[in-house]
Amino acid sequence: MLSAIVQQVTGQTLFDYLKPRIFDPLGIKGMDWDRNGQGINLGMIGLRLHTEDLAKFGQLLMQNGKWNNKQLLSEAWIKEATSFKIENHDPSGKTPKELNDWSQGYCYQMWRGRNNSVRLDGMAGQFVLLFPDKDAIVVFTANARNTQEELNLVHNYLIPAIKSEKALPSDPGSYKTMIEKQSGLKIKPPVSEVQDSRFAGIISGKEFVLQDNDYQIQSVYFAFKDRECSLGIKRNNQVSVIKAGSGNWKFTNTKTASLLAPPRSAPSKSIDAAYQVLRPVIKAGSAYAWTDPNTLEITTRFVEESLGEQTIVCRFNEMNGVTSVTIGPKSRPGMAGAAGRMGPAAV
Repeated sequence: MLSAIVQQVTGQTLFDYLKPRIFDPLGIKGMDWDRNGQGINLGMIGLRLHTEDLAKFGQLLMQNGKWNNKQLLSEAWIKEATSFKIENHDPSGKTPKELNDWSQGYCYQMWRGRNNSVRLDGMAGQFVLLFPDKDAIVVFTANARNTQEELNLVHNYLIPAIKSEKALPSDPGSYKTMIEKQSGLKIKPPVSEVQDSRFAGIISGKEFVLQDNDYQIQSVYFAFKDRECSLGIKRNNQVSVIKAGSGNWKFTNTKTASLLAPPRSAPSKSIDAAYQVLRPVIKAGSAYAWTDPNTLEITTRFVEESLGEQTIVCRFNEMNGVTSVTIGPKSRPGMAGAAGRMGPAAV
């Protein structure tokens, strides 16, 4: 609603209004912002920035709206906007108030937190944390399932370690340990419940023509070789392919952050003029598993997206020499809307 008000008053989208006033002075480039069907930027969500650009905005607030000796935001407004305004409570009641960052009060589109902090919240644990008492900002870009635990890491470890305004001395040993630990972090792929499904041989190299469906998918194609599955999806007479590994992740460059949903059209976003690639390439890591002899699940994680993993379920059935498939998201029961059949000679 606030974004719509700005657009009505100024005659510009929120994106276009802020670009010369905030984004350009901070040197922020390569961002985009979702718009609704009326062409209004979604004020509460959908703005994509690099981690360092989020940090710039946090630093702007910490500097009371001043950047390169120019006052971009009113100092009085920042003090007002980051102060306690509304009492709030965590409805779950699982965490005591003194340990709960969602029970410290609300500001103007920002939250109060422990250690006299102010927090800008994004989806799935995207945070900009301001710690005025430490003259510090902390930025998270993440896909967090428990955001309070994410914040606890800062409160329990990082903030107590800030004991001086001086830079930390060089510590090559600790740095090497950190790099080694970082290199060893992995997300486990799904594991098959059955080692081999007879359908793998039946469907490999074959195409299923689908009935009309909500996903606008004309057909799907499966190919299995050397513990790798290639899933081809045909939409608008164009085929995109995702490669998935068995027991390991295979990576593919794609233009969509969904296995089923069609790519968004360019008009659905406001895009920085310096953002040369209108539909940026997204790196997708995929793995497949047979959960039973008839059911294939393909799980994909979209690198640099905050929406987590997506799993589609492909259920195969054979009757009178005809193999059919029903495809849908794992989270949606019934999987209606995407079904197809393949005869013995179909290619």
